[in-house]
Amino acid sequence: MDQNFRQNLIRLRKRSVRQNEKAHRSLEDCWVTEASLREYFYDLPRPPADSPPVLLHLSPDHNKA
Repeated sequence: MDQNFRQNLIRLRKRSVRQNEKAHRSLEDCWVTEASLREYFYDLPRPPADSPPVLLHLSPDHNKA
């Protein structure tokens, strides 16, 4: 391999690593965990005491139609 080709490979590899790090950080920023959802919904105002509770169950099969 000549020096120019090797430098191009190194540059591309570094760019790929930077892009992967960026994507990983943005994914972490958007990641929603069960704990954060629970915290969000528990902070919402409660329904009136006379309304019946509504169970919400989300499963992978829910989106299949």
